[in-house]
Amino acid sequence: MRRRVIITGATSGIGLETFRALATKEYEIILGCRDTKKTENLVQEIITKAPDAAIHHFPLDLSSFSSIRAFSAFIHKEFKYIDVLFNNAGVFEDTTKKTHEGFEMTDGVNYLGNY
Repeated sequence: MRRRVIITGATSGIGLETFRALATKEYEIILGCRDTKKTENLVQEIITKAPDAAIHHFPLDLSSFSSIRAFSAFIHKEFKYIDVLFNNAGVFEDTTKKTHEGFEMTDGVNYLGNY
């Protein structure tokens, strides 16, 4: 039985390397990523190299509570359990930016969005 893993922010950096490493017969991977097109391209790349990989993806923008709620609803509807959660997504802004709800972007994504 495959272990079910959620990875946020899997389109670059540590999240991408975690995604690549876990794309095996042993894991079922669920990706939550902001850039849908980039995610789709990466999924195709990974499937080419690991055809036995079980990969699902759903849009997730941690700067938007409505996106977080939609992702959560998807997870609850489609899956009975999750074994591992990699809360990897994050941002660093050196200028003042706000989330959809008006929080400072770095705090909103890196802290509030995960909780």
